[in-house]
Amino acid sequence: PIPSYSGITGATGPEGVSGPPDNVDISTLSVSGRSSVGEVPIINNAIGDGAQVLPEANSWRSVTYGDGKFVAVAFTGPVMYSTDGISWTSASVAEVNSWYSVTYGNGKFVAVANSGTNRVMYSTDGISWTSASATESNNWQSLTYGNGKFVAVARDGTNRVMYSTDGISWTAAAAPENSYWSSVTFGDGNFVAVASSGTGTSQVMYSTDAINWTSATAAEANSWEEVAYGDGKFVAVAFTGPVMYWSNLRWR
Repeated sequence: PIPSYSGITGATGPEGVSGPPDNVDISTLSVSGRSSVGEVPIINNAIGDGAQVLPEANSWRSVTYGDGKFVAVAFTGPVMYSTDGISWTSASVAEVNSWYSVTYGNGKFVAVANSGTNRVMYSTDGISWTSASATESNNWQSLTYGNGKFVAVARDGTNRVMYSTDGISWTAAAAPENSYWSSVTFGDGNFVAVASSGTGTSQVMYSTDAINWTSATAAEANSWEEVAYGDGKFVAVAFTGPVMYWSNLRWR
C-alpha cells in the first residue's frame, strides 16, 4: 500500500526557519526571500552566524555543494562560487535565464531554469558553464541527484519530469498528476517530489527510477514548497500549515 504523510508542527529557528538536527543532509539548500540584498547567511548547526557581502546583488535562488565548492544560482545575473562559504566569486552563466535550482552529482554542477532557450546548464568546476537543452520549455523548479541520475521537476508542461545520467542529454517522463511540482529530492532509494498546488491532496509523487512515478496523498492540501531527506525521513514544508514527514519508506 502507498504510505501516507503525517502532519507535524516544527520548532521555529532564526528568521522563522525550522532548525534541522545536525545530521540532516543540507547538500542542496534553496535560499528564497533574499532578493537583491547582496548578502548570504552563513549557517552552522542551523544558527545564523552572520552575513557575507556577495560579488553581485542578485536575486539568489539556490545553492549546492560539491567537489570542494559552494555554487549558487540566481534569477538574474551570474552564478557565484566559494570554497569556504565566506569569500565568493562571480562567474558567467551559459545563458541569461532565470536559474531556479542547482545540484551536484557525477562530477558536475547542473542547474535548471524556468525561462530561456536552453534551460539547463552544466559545469565540472562551477566556473565555466555550458548550455544544454531541456526536454521541454517548462518552468523547471527543482533539481536533485541520486542513484546515478539528475532529476528535475516543473510546474507546467506536458511532461513535468526530466532525467539525465550526465546532466547533458535529458529524457522526459510523465508525472502522475498535472500539479505545480515545486521541489524534488532523493533518499532511501527513492525520488520524492512535492507540489504547491494540485488535485486535492495528491501533491506528492515518488519513483525509484525517475521514469515511472506514483501519486501519494499529502497530509494537507497546502502549498508545499520544499522537500528534503535526512535521518531516515522525508520532510516537506509549505507556505502555510504544518510540516509533514514520511518515515520508513519501503517501495520495493
